[in-house]
Amino acid sequence: MTLAAALAAALLARTAGAFTAVAPDPAWPAAGVTVAVQTYGRGSLHTIPDGDGGLILAWQDARGLDPASCNCRSMDDLYAQRLDAKGTKRWGADDLAVCKWRGIWGGSDFLVGLYPDGAGGAVVAWDHADGPAGTFARRVTRDGTMTWGAEGSTVFEHELGLKFTARSARLGREVWLGLDAAEETRVRISPCVLSTRAMNCDPPQEFALPAQFQTVSILAGPSPGACLLVFTTRTGAGGICWAWPVGAGAPGEARRLLEADEAGFPVQLQPDGEGGVWAAAVVRAPPPAAGPPASVPAGTPLPPPFAGPGLTFSGQSARSAADAALPCDLRVQHGDAAGRPLWGPGVTVAAVASPATPFAIAASPRGDLAVGWMDAGDPAHIRVRFFDRAGLPRTPQPIVLADRAERTRPIGLLATPQGWIVTWTEWEAGATESLRAAWLTGAGAAPPGGAEPPRGSVVLRRNDAVMLERLVSTPGGAFVFAFDRSVKALLAFRLRAD
Repeated sequence: MTLAAALAAALLARTAGAFTAVAPDPAWPAAGVTVAVQTYGRGSLHTIPDGDGGLILAWQDARGLDPASCNCRSMDDLYAQRLDAKGTKRWGADDLAVCKWRGIWGGSDFLVGLYPDGAGGAVVAWDHADGPAGTFARRVTRDGTMTWGAEGSTVFEHELGLKFTARSARLGREVWLGLDAAEETRVRISPCVLSTRAMNCDPPQEFALPAQFQTVSILAGPSPGACLLVFTTRTGAGGICWAWPVGAGAPGEARRLLEADEAGFPVQLQPDGEGGVWAAAVVRAPPPAAGPPASVPAGTPLPPPFAGPGLTFSGQSARSAADAALPCDLRVQHGDAAGRPLWGPGVTVAAVASPATPFAIAASPRGDLAVGWMDAGDPAHIRVRFFDRAGLPRTPQPIVLADRAERTRPIGLLATPQGWIVTWTEWEAGATESLRAAWLTGAGAAPPGGAEPPRGSVVLRRNDAVMLERLVSTPGGAFVFAFDRSVKALLAFRLRAD
């Protein structure tokens, strides 16, 4: 074989790829690692790599409260744990209680973020909304020693942080913290620097947005002192996803990335690694008619809560049943660090039958983008398409997998150095439900002609609902967190190609 032929064959193999079975890592407990039970606050999990093949976790947990009480004034406490490369808990079997108000002051604690401290440990930040209201932080060293005082250090007094989201940036040292604002047309953010001694934040900067916002994310910018605000707004029967670079000098302009009808929300985001962002949403087909200019001057007045990249947010829809039956497109857009849309009106991934289509996006370090979805017109299957950085599809047709997918459950999609992991939930006989995963290498591959779509491997099977909580990729491996409703437990699995 000539060198040219060998290179062509290698390129074809990388582009076509293959399905690979996924299985829980046998080095971990077969039933997974129980992170929290009964009192775990769904959706509150934060994770970062521990630098040695494992993970550091933080979450909200009501284990210290009397389940017979109404807990009207004291909600979840905050706990943390470190799982090493073998799934062993390194910070004690009962976890570390980072914040345990337990009604001393009353009020509610909300986990704001989890950040590397630069020395193998982590900084946990939270918002307390009553009593000594404000934003607080506490550092946990690599060996599980908690510092910065028994009640944490005060980051902001009387300033609430975690209704909005903080996003850790380069080297894990710079953080942008969103703060509560008096008006829903304004955003207040503060650049912070983490050290082993404190979390130091500058006075908040306030930005007036072009309309009342629904969701906001803060992404790290291309240089220190810069970030990108990505937010969604309502405009009558429609909605807009905007991007606005701020910090590091005078703010730029808020630019429109995607426009959708009202049911086109939620929008999913994925940082591109260069200060920009991919945004995906379901939009009515054909695209909405042109509206106001594509950008608004900096400082123009605008919207509540912040939300992190990659998460899905539900919006209220006032559409009639007839409107809900209108054809839609699943569309994705790429915005650069200046918030400029790079893919025209957006790239159409597929036509879908419902605006309530579950979908997920993920990006690889080399700039490829994967989009997975489940169409209401064919709820038994998962479809995945791959795009390069220019928005060109890597496969002419979607990759089809799954057999009896449950369309009311979210799809999980994760980029890893070895390929892409797709997860979904399936109903089985009786009330049995399973969380399944498939590994797509390269750009994925279609099954042979006439063959049934691959169903993936079972990660967890229970006689009750099994819910995907989070997928995480680190230099130490790929991890899936699932909520087992039969015992009300959050379980962690490390995945490997089988």
